[in-house]
Amino acid sequence: MEIIFLGTEAALDNYVLQMINMMKLQAEQPQLLCKKEEDWPESPVGYQVIDNVAVISVNGETANETTIFTRYFGIPTYEDIRERLVEAFDDAPVRSVMLKMATGGGTSAGCPALGEFIGAYTSSAKPIVSYTNSSAASAAMLYGTAATGFLADSYASVGSIGAVARHVDLSKMYEAMGIKNTLIRSGPYKAVPNHLEKLDDKGMEVLKAGVDRWHNIFVDVLSKNLRKPREQVQSKLASGKMFPAQDALNLGLIDGISTFDNLVATMRTKYQNINATGRAATLPTR
Repeated sequence: MEIIFLGTEAALDNYVLQMINMMKLQAEQPQLLCKKEEDWPESPVGYQVIDNVAVISVNGETANETTIFTRYFGIPTYEDIRERLVEAFDDAPVRSVMLKMATGGGTSAGCPALGEFIGAYTSSAKPIVSYTNSSAASAAMLYGTAATGFLADSYASVGSIGAVARHVDLSKMYEAMGIKNTLIRSGPYKAVPNHLEKLDDKGMEVLKAGVDRWHNIFVDVLSKNLRKPREQVQSKLASGKMFPAQDALNLGLIDGISTFDNLVATMRTKYQNINATGRAATLPTR
């Protein structure tokens, strides 16, 4: 298993464990793949409406695509978040959306696309405000900063700007399950690296190139979302460090500090005149 991840080390640890458990479950219960989507567990991405504010809650490490197994383990996905945003768009009483996050990050795949969706949504549909009252790391910053604004509780932390990769050798797990795998390559870099073999120099080269590529993508997107020079984002924000809310505000990584209740009240007042398809003045942030 090779993962390029936008998140903290602890979040990556948890995500890898979840992926291994999903693979085990798929091997043990392949019949789950035949379940119709309407019979899957409910989305782990929460949705509630407080007055005219839809609160979409993202808790935990985020995967790209929704499957029966992500639902079974309660893993939020970028697809789940997108579906909730569409739900808020169609919910007539809703005037604005809070994307409330408590996450250490998520997969690189699918993350920029969600950010583009959020940017298009908040500029043409209903305003989205990103918020965390705990922590929002890495992937959450990439797509969260595409919203109208990004606020945090005074005790929250945000950041971890950058990418990390991990190679997981699952050959012993397959062996214990009675599964023997053999790879036949057409070229020296085909299927390099992979989760059936020890990581070698070629595998390290490929993973490092992937990490560097995603770091640069991250910096480019953040520079655009924050409207800051790329060099400034690279030198001040993209060290991989998590920042307390006040430090993040001073650096321009977030737009404000607020409690959850105060932010709901502010959004309720500022966006009360938005209808299902119209727009009103947004929060004076970006």
